[in-house]
Amino acid sequence: MEIDSNKITAVVLGLIGIIVFPLGIIWSLNNLFSLQIQYTFFNWLSIVFIQIYIQIILKASFIGASKK
Repeated sequence: MEIDSNKITAVVLGLIGIIVFPLGIIWSLNNLFSLQIQYTFFNWLSIVFIQIYIQIILKASFIGASKK
C-alpha cells in the first residue's frame, strides 16, 4: 500500500490552516478596529465555526451554478 504524499500534505496544511487562520482573523480584527478580543479557546472556536459555516453556505450556493 502506497501512501500518496499529496494527500498527506493537503491534510497537514488543512489542519495547520484550521488552527492558525482563526488566530489571524482575531489578530487582524484587533489591529483594524481595536476590538480587544482576547485569544481564548472559545473565541478561537467561534471563529472556526464561522469559517466552516461560511464555507458550507458558499459551497451550497455554488453547487447549482452552471458554467456558460
